[in-house]
Amino acid sequence: MINYIFGYVEMELHCIEAVSLLAQNNIRCSEIRKDNEKIVINVPLYSLRKVRKLLNEHDFSFETIKMKGIPSLFINCRTKYGMLFGITIFLAMIIFSGKYIWSFQVSGNSYISDEEIIGILDDLGCGVGTKINDIDFDKLHNRFLMECKDISWISVNMDGVIAKVEVLEVNRGKVDTEGFANIVASESGQIERITLVKGKPQVEIGDVVKKGELLISGVESYREGELTFYENADGAVFANVNRTIKAHVKKEKVVKNRTGNFMELKRLKIFNLNINLFGKGGNYYDEYDIITENRQIVLFGIVELPLWTVSEKIYELSDVVVSLSKTELEAEAIRLYQSLLKDTVSDCEIVSISTKRTVEEDSYTIESNINCITDIAERVPYEIISDNQKEE
Repeated sequence: MINYIFGYVEMELHCIEAVSLLAQNNIRCSEIRKDNEKIVINVPLYSLRKVRKLLNEHDFSFETIKMKGIPSLFINCRTKYGMLFGITIFLAMIIFSGKYIWSFQVSGNSYISDEEIIGILDDLGCGVGTKINDIDFDKLHNRFLMECKDISWISVNMDGVIAKVEVLEVNRGKVDTEGFANIVASESGQIERITLVKGKPQVEIGDVVKKGELLISGVESYREGELTFYENADGAVFANVNRTIKAHVKKEKVVKNRTGNFMELKRLKIFNLNINLFGKGGNYYDEYDIITENRQIVLFGIVELPLWTVSEKIYELSDVVVSLSKTELEAEAIRLYQSLLKDTVSDCEIVSISTKRTVEEDSYTIESNINCITDIAERVPYEIISDNQKEE
């Protein structure tokens, strides 16, 4: 990395004594290798003049192969003013960017991705490239909690130029107990068992209920309606329900295939500034598939710089009609059926299942009728309307 920043020169020497001479004069040589009868070495760019002088004084023949590193970009790209300007901006930003956010580190999240959390922070004015002194972190925390209901607590602390984000997610699986609610049936079935936590049951074991029917009421009346209590009904109601799935696959289907044509775009991303290196931006084809690769530059393997190399390959797509063989048709139908089955029975206990397969000239169908037991309790909030509101 040091060599790349300050630049280095690849040279060919014709004898090992020349390498010894450079070492005796404290010239740092790296990546020394033998190529046929020649020796190839890398020497720092700032030592090139001294190296040439020493070799000429001792009559050692040599050849300069190529210059590499950041300085070579300035020398080789004199006519590419855009690239030169971009690199200049980058170096200036590295020098003066100590007051800006370079990167994020997120911890404490299990369900919500790092990208989603960082995206919300960015929308609220705390992103890569934001000036640290311009951020009111107390207000940021409050605004974030208003935007993301799945997070109950957040803290953003700066460690140099790295924003360390700690979050606490809402405890999933717990029902919101604010307000009042009834429990209704999420689907039709026959009641198997009732686990009452709060409220008044409206059904009994063995009853057949329809979707939307009241199961547990959050309203209880006493003394023939003289006293009424309102609460947040809670509980589980397990019922025997029937579910059906159908996987239908046609022999011929239209798929998107790559035509073989593609274009490539490379650019540097400095904070939120993009600098094109090769290619032009835009949509190249009516239909396309794009593969993007981002690599952040890490200095010495430790310091994460606010610099990414971005490579995009854009492949042209076209519609192709594919005719499946009998084996492929069956395999595709089974794959689709297994996916539907997994989604359908993930929340229930299977009692029985009957399956029917229909094979036709142009299609393959798998249908199943599933008898299972599941919790059909669904919480539905309600409001209390006063007599004055009724009159209005």
